[in-house]
Amino acid sequence: MAKQLPPTPVLALVGDSDIDRWPESLLPNSTHSDCANLPPMVVARSGATLAEVPGQVRSVIERAAKFGASQGIVFVACAGENDVGQGRSLDAIVESLERVLDAIFDTHVLIPVAKRKLIFLGPKFEPWLRDDPASRKAYAKLSNSFRRAFQRYKNGITNYVDCLTMFCGESAKIPGAIFGGRAMPEERFFESDGLHLSKAGYIIWKDAVNEIIVNYKHEMLL
Repeated sequence: MAKQLPPTPVLALVGDSDIDRWPESLLPNSTHSDCANLPPMVVARSGATLAEVPGQVRSVIERAAKFGASQGIVFVACAGENDVGQGRSLDAIVESLERVLDAIFDTHVLIPVAKRKLIFLGPKFEPWLRDDPASRKAYAKLSNSFRRAFQRYKNGITNYVDCLTMFCGESAKIPGAIFGGRAMPEERFFESDGLHLSKAGYIIWKDAVNEIIVNYKHEMLL
């Protein structure tokens, strides 16, 4: 008789085009031995703002509950850049982020809060921003505001992944890299549109997320 594996957390990805376009072959855990039996679930939409993510979260929770409340869920989320593009204020965007957190860690959900975790991928410098210093500055401010929001949040287990200069190579280490405009995103990590990640970019994200998931998985199976 084959050895029966213990229930494992559901891996759910929610958010905007960065999630929606994530190649299936490069989803977190797809080749990582410690995460091989985490079934990924993707609920995302290109162009989505943070205001849409709580609905995506609730859809995931409803579907995951059918597998058994003891499993738990590891959320991987990315959104906020479209909010900047729509001209929303920083305060309004952070408020929308807080609604996402409230949805993920809703105490009225059958799956215990301790069995729900969040990995949030922050905004990133992209090649098109080279010609738009105002938006570049807005992304930097958004990243700082998101980091502070996660530091304040105490109702659930979260990891904020600072992606701002993640794809900028050595230029990310230069003094004035962020607000001095010296951190330059490398073309190889992006598609030709200068906006969306390439496979090379998703590999970077996959490795970053998998490193966190491994720790989550061991904690949640205790």
